[in-house]
Amino acid sequence: MTETESSAAGSRHRASYRSFLTAFVVSSALLLAAISAMNFVVDPHGAWQMKLLPGGYDAAATRMSKGELLHRYRGSTVLLGSSRTRSGVRPDGPGIPASPACNLGFSAALAQEVFMAADRSTEQPTVRSILMFVDYWQFDALPTRADFTMSRFYAERSSMDHACDLLFNSRTLKNSCQQLTEILRGKPPMYTPAGFSIPERLPWRATPQRDRTISLLNGAVAKGSKLERFRYAPSAVESLRAVIRRCRERSVELTVVINPTHATLFESVFQWNRWDDYEQWM
Repeated sequence: MTETESSAAGSRHRASYRSFLTAFVVSSALLLAAISAMNFVVDPHGAWQMKLLPGGYDAAATRMSKGELLHRYRGSTVLLGSSRTRSGVRPDGPGIPASPACNLGFSAALAQEVFMAADRSTEQPTVRSILMFVDYWQFDALPTRADFTMSRFYAERSSMDHACDLLFNSRTLKNSCQQLTEILRGKPPMYTPAGFSIPERLPWRATPQRDRTISLLNGAVAKGSKLERFRYAPSAVESLRAVIRRCRERSVELTVVINPTHATLFESVFQWNRWDDYEQWM
């Protein structure tokens, strides 16, 4: 091959590479634009509050959604805990200092998540009281869940990281697709704007209470159950002490409520050799 031919071949290769890179950059930009547009329009976490699509919105189901809910809350009372708080506490129930309260109950809540959410709640200028519902099962030595670390509750995240997760994150895109499907099907929301469950719309209400209780208890005592894998994290109690100090510093009234527990679960705690840990926790 002559020098001229070699130079011409090199030029063709460079042109081919440039074309490939241009196509890659343009297609990537279009894909990111499409994802961000989808997440902005559907707004599965209620971050933008634009309501660009008709129908019911359910922006109170995920930890990210709860973080956005607290961010725009201007009331005085916050409820914290697990799904028992989300589904079992009435918005106008007795003992709630001022309605409407903001319900920040998470599914399968971990103690560290609840305490970080409490810390963020004390930073809201209008919040004057926090009701925190806790139980032994929350004090499990598990890592903080991914959607919690993406939420406003997680203090270590920057505003830029949070905005990118709201617009470009694949988890948010998955939530957008689920939300869009429910909107197109005309499914009404399962939660109120303040984060409370709407009892008659909860899917498990179709199963009788007795059957649900039996299923729960059988799952607790079965081999390989969550209780068998449970590892108590006593360090989480120190985080609770920090929350108490923070509430006192900011003049926020904190009420800690220990959830009631079925006697069979207590028996399971004993059978799985967790009773010493349970007494230490109490």
